[in-house]
Amino acid sequence: MRVGTAPPAAVLGVLALAIGASPAPAPAEPVAPAEPVDVARFIPLVATVLKVEAPTHDGRVNVGTAITVAPGVVVTNCHVTRDATSARVVKGGGRWQVAGQVADWNHDLCFLSVPSWSGAPATLASSAPPVLYAPVVAAGFTRGAGLSLSPGEVTGLHGYQGERIIQSTSRFSSGASGGALLDQEGRLVGVLTFRLKGNQGHYFAVPAAWVRNRLPIAAHLFEPIGRNGGGRAFWEGGCCVPYFMQVNELRAQARWPALLELADVWIAYDPQDADAWLARGVAQARLGRSAEAMATLERATQLAPRHAEAWYELGVAGAARGDDATLHRARVTLAGFGSPLADQLVAGVVHAQAGR
Repeated sequence: MRVGTAPPAAVLGVLALAIGASPAPAPAEPVAPAEPVDVARFIPLVATVLKVEAPTHDGRVNVGTAITVAPGVVVTNCHVTRDATSARVVKGGGRWQVAGQVADWNHDLCFLSVPSWSGAPATLASSAPPVLYAPVVAAGFTRGAGLSLSPGEVTGLHGYQGERIIQSTSRFSSGASGGALLDQEGRLVGVLTFRLKGNQGHYFAVPAAWVRNRLPIAAHLFEPIGRNGGGRAFWEGGCCVPYFMQVNELRAQARWPALLELADVWIAYDPQDADAWLARGVAQARLGRSAEAMATLERATQLAPRHAEAWYELGVAGAARGDDATLHRARVTLAGFGSPLADQLVAGVVHAQAGR
């Protein structure tokens, strides 16, 4: 699989989880609703998930989440422990001191040695990423309080360095950094890591394959927390920001020619990523190229039949061209899988027509 990155936007439109801080259009086919997840069945499985407390040089305590991945070893996000002088994991009323860590700064994965912790490791999913619209559950210590479970579904798989960053609708926020993204069988498919600023349903986990690839870890590789400072994760900026993150910033800045150029490069690298086609279609539509936008957005919906935003933008583009059939198809499809964008599409079109 080919993956690539382009020079990052000037300022990334991303927000870390606070750590204490075209083919011819095809007729639309019915899209089956996502299979509901029985959250109750995951409660016994989250015994592998712990809270992380990491005191810092300035007296703060960063709070995150960790997952047991090997005997006496847990993994969390490096942005949880980056400024810390020490760390401990917490479960129930117990606390266990972290003896050292092995840091993969770029992937934002820090493996912590906790010799006195005897919890069983999580079951890692196969090396293949989950499929689009597969049901998932996010498990983490949101806001540093009790462990919370958030059901959702996979809405995007974005190529980066040979693996796929997982986008889902499973909500998480402060304190859940380093938490578990579990599939329907309770297997670890990803590590909760960041979310995009100003978007709904844009929650991202790094793949469990990056965890699997680092195990087992020899005991002599663990170093005291804080010894070697810390690096920046791929999503925090620098040379290698993934395309899907750059798109968010360009859209926020309404830089449509730049967005179109980036989308074309992204499609050349990963023609199966629906979000690349969505980005191109949005840029074309905003540049007044509605006929091209419709063909492009049709491709996005073919690659990801439950991609609500792609259907919404297709409906808007259809309305702009007076294509009532496409507008109706988009609205019916959105309503079919319960997206609130169905009503927004109708309201937006009515508003636009009233303003003419």
